[in-house]
Parts: sequence; C-alpha cells; structure tokens
Amino acid sequence: MATNPNQSGPIDSEAWTCSGCGGQMIGSRTPDNLCGPCIAARLSRPVIGPFDSERQARETQAVRAVYLAFEADPGQGKMAQHNRRILCEAIDAAGVQLGQYDERIVTWLAGFGPECAAATARQLGGAS
Repeated sequence: MATNPNQSGPIDSEAWTCSGCGGQMIGSRTPDNLCGPCIAARLSRPVIGPFDSERQARETQAVRAVYLAFEADPGQGKMAQHNRRILCEAIDAAGVQLGQYDERIVTWLAGFGPECAAATARQLGGAS
C-alpha cells in the first residue's frame, strides 16, 4: 500500500474492475464490485419486477425506504408498519376492498419483511 503525503495512514491501492461498466478502479471494492456511478444508477432506477431474487426486491425504492425509516427509528416490529404501507398501496391501486380477515392477513404478511411486501405488492399489480 502506498502512503499519501496529505493523509496519515495507508491508501488501499487494490486494482479491480467494476462489474457494471467495466471501468478500472483503485481502492476498496464494494460487495457487488460496482463503482460509485454504477451504484448510483442502480439505486435511481425503479425495480418493479419480476423478481428472481430477494436482492432484486431489496433494490426497489419502497424497500430501501423501509430500511431507511427503520435505521432512523429501529426496534422490534417497527418495519411492519412500513411493510403494511407497501401492501396497502398495492391493494388500493388494484381496487381491492378488504374485509376484517383480509386485514388480518395483510398485517400477518407485513411481519415478513419489506422484500416479501414488495414481491406481494408486485403480484397484486402495484409497482413497488
């Protein structure tokens, strides 16, 4: 590792290739081997499915918003209200009217996590 005279400590000078654009990078690699612009491009595009993996569902704006809200106010069960919002928006968009039992099922589904809520919302026809 080289040392930058303007900084104290070593610089990570590992060379790697971005899997998104093929650009040559120097420094710490990301888990997906993506450079900053490729990460920004991925996060800015809406992913509305179909989903082939939980990771694809996790990349939707709705799921990212749930995680951001949870990070701001963490605690057991606190994702459920946000997951329920994802589900209810899709249900409303589909024009489905819910009965009491339906409401209980939505509450139950909301407990599974935002990725599940996004996939279920997509299946209902709502963009997540």
